[in-house]
Amino acid sequence: TRPLLTTVSDAVLSSLWKISDRGAAAFMKVFYEQRRQFASDGPRCLAETQRALVRSVEYAHPYYWAPYMMVARRTDEVVR
Repeated sequence: TRPLLTTVSDAVLSSLWKISDRGAAAFMKVFYEQRRQFASDGPRCLAETQRALVRSVEYAHPYYWAPYMMVARRTDEVVR
C-alpha cells in the first residue's frame, strides 16, 4: 500500500479478505456512483457505499461490504 500512496495515488481502497467477483462488482458500481456525487471525498464515498449495500436485499450481509478499507496519504486536511 505504501508504494502506491507515495507514487501513484492519494488513497488506496483494498479488501481485508477474499470476496466474490459478483459482490466486488456490486460494491464498485455503487462506490463509483458515490465518487461522481462526492468527488474527492474517498472516506465518505466508502461509508456511503457500505450504507447502500447494508440497505440492499442481496448485499446486506457484512461479507459483501465490511472487508473494504481505505488508506490515504496523510494531509493536514481534516476529514469529516
